[in-house]
Amino acid sequence: MKLTKAVIPAAGLGSRMLPFSSAVPKELLPVGTMPVFQYVLSEAYRAGIETIVLVNAAWKTALDDYLSPDRGRLASILGTEKERMLDSLMQLARAMEIVSVDQPEPRGLGHAVSMANPIVQDEPFAVLLPDEIILQSPGVVADLINASDDTTGAIAVIEVPREKTSSYGIVAVDNDGSEAPGITAMVEKPDPADAPTNLAIVGRYVFPQGFRSALQDLQPGAGGELQLTDAMRDNLDRFPLRAVRVSGRRFDTGNPAAYAACWQAYLDAPEAFH
Repeated sequence: MKLTKAVIPAAGLGSRMLPFSSAVPKELLPVGTMPVFQYVLSEAYRAGIETIVLVNAAWKTALDDYLSPDRGRLASILGTEKERMLDSLMQLARAMEIVSVDQPEPRGLGHAVSMANPIVQDEPFAVLLPDEIILQSPGVVADLINASDDTTGAIAVIEVPREKTSSYGIVAVDNDGSEAPGITAMVEKPDPADAPTNLAIVGRYVFPQGFRSALQDLQPGAGGELQLTDAMRDNLDRFPLRAVRVSGRRFDTGNPAAYAACWQAYLDAPEAFH
């Protein structure tokens, strides 16, 4: 599959990181000298993504500022050895077109992704949640693209303890023995007793051509929000999906404990983050 566009939904408040996230986007939390957001951008770039649609909130100007540093503010380091410390960011900014669109209010992940429809149009596209770092080579998005084609997409899954299924979207899959089995059903945040499996959806998705139509008539679901899981589940006949298990370490950095664990992993093996 040829896929060149990706959506990064970043308009949320990041309530698990309050009060910090009331002023600073959680996507700019650092791990080493780079924010979480940049690691996600790097994964997209390595997968061949050329255009990023950043679904942002009006108050989160810091994300746009990060992507376009003010050269006047950095004048004291330009032309010095320290300028090289900006190379990784500048290379990404030059290599990819990053388009910022506004989500007027947080109405769920499905609504956030639909904000990119005018740019994505009917092309296949990826979705990367910007607070999840996954240490894996090749990256998860590259694996999902390899498991997809023009009519079938793929989503990343991990096994979670049964008692934690109520925190995730959960999938059921064909028992065909393949590395990327077809998804037969999914449910958003089920009670453990009702979960069809313990395979949880995590923050990497690849959708086939035309999937934007599945987002246009989405109705409120769990929590009264427009859920991306509902759009996928209700359209499995039109847009089949495969489940691809994550083989690397995943850190949900919007969770304080997981963010601390991510930092510890960086201190133990910084080379794994590059």
